[in-house]
Amino acid sequence: MKLKITILTFSIALLFGCSATKKTATPTPPETPLTPEIAAKIPENITFEKHIKAITIQFCGGGYCHHGSPSVWSKYENMKQIVDNGELKEEVIVHKTMPEGKKLPALEYHIIKKWLETGAKEK
Repeated sequence: MKLKITILTFSIALLFGCSATKKTATPTPPETPLTPEIAAKIPENITFEKHIKAITIQFCGGGYCHHGSPSVWSKYENMKQIVDNGELKEEVIVHKTMPEGKKLPALEYHIIKKWLETGAKEK
């Protein structure tokens, strides 16, 4: 009888342990809220040269990034490659894993998001 209870207990623990692992394997970070204050500060026509370049210099180069200073992301040609292959959106907007070691402020996050949504223009 004790053996049956032990096996049953082990089976239940294994079943619940596995299902809990599946549910929490890849959590999605919460959406960065777009408050009215932030929305009012987002430029109308966002371009790389006028808006995104300054963000990449501040958050993607030097001590914030593994690409050193000046950041390779301060050049549109380099940025365009990761825009086109979807990496920028995945890392910055979806998973929020960039910039490394620092959270991107909400304003900069929404500027990049809008830039991507409106075609990621250079000038």
